[in-house]
Amino acid sequence: MYGRSGVLAAPLERIELSIDRIPDRWYNVIPDLPRAPDELIDGRTGEPLTQEYLERLLPRALAAQERSLERWISVPDEVAAAYRQWRPAPLYRAHALERELDTPAEIYFKYEGASPSGSHKLNSALAQAYYAKQEGVRRGSGARRSRWPVRSWGSRSWSTWSAPPTTTSPAGGT
Repeated sequence: MYGRSGVLAAPLERIELSIDRIPDRWYNVIPDLPRAPDELIDGRTGEPLTQEYLERLLPRALAAQERSLERWISVPDEVAAAYRQWRPAPLYRAHALERELDTPAEIYFKYEGASPSGSHKLNSALAQAYYAKQEGVRRGSGARRSRWPVRSWGSRSWSTWSAPPTTTSPAGGT
């Protein structure tokens, strides 16, 4: 593929982040939005979800993060250690797409296929499994490919919070 100057240009540029530069915190976009996001609405009642409802659906730490105004949220050490098994994922700059769109913007994307599940799902599933384990949850429901991280913390087989809260049981439950 040739650029506008007629010089052969690489369509992609691979950028590697060294393992010691893996972020130790998550960025929360909410404080930087021009206005607060709309409330989450209960589909049955039409009313905003209460914090108590969110805490039945999610581990308390995740429910708190849903409404947090903190710009940065620390990644637990155990989650960061698990991330290091396959992260950092390579970052690519899409030069060919930039040229095709004729944009001054720099366009980047990450390739998450190197993770044990072959997708990006582990990025959030690991944290979900960690926080649930901290609260004694031993079961739940989730994507089949994302069950890997749960086993690493000794839980049974769930990973993502896509199912109703009645599918989780505290430690000692069945």
